[in-house]
Amino acid sequence: MISDDWLKQPDRKEWQFLQGNFSRKDMSMGPPMIAKDREGRIQAIANQIPTYSAGIASIDLMQDRSDAPKNIMDYLLMMTMLELQAKGYKK
Repeated sequence: MISDDWLKQPDRKEWQFLQGNFSRKDMSMGPPMIAKDREGRIQAIANQIPTYSAGIASIDLMQDRSDAPKNIMDYLLMMTMLELQAKGYKK
């Protein structure tokens, strides 16, 4: 599981943000963002959480594998922003 692998990396710990820490229930509150490699293996995850404000998106949990490509989270966030923009999000 990506969350377990992420926590094994040096200087990593669960942060307590809006959603708290990783849980399957929290991940289901909004659409997940997933970056996969060519073989279909998940390399990074993030989730969008409800803001209850039209046109505004909020990203909460962001984690990647220890062996993921160096800029995988940059890629995931950029692709997420482009997708949200196409759906009409402004912020």
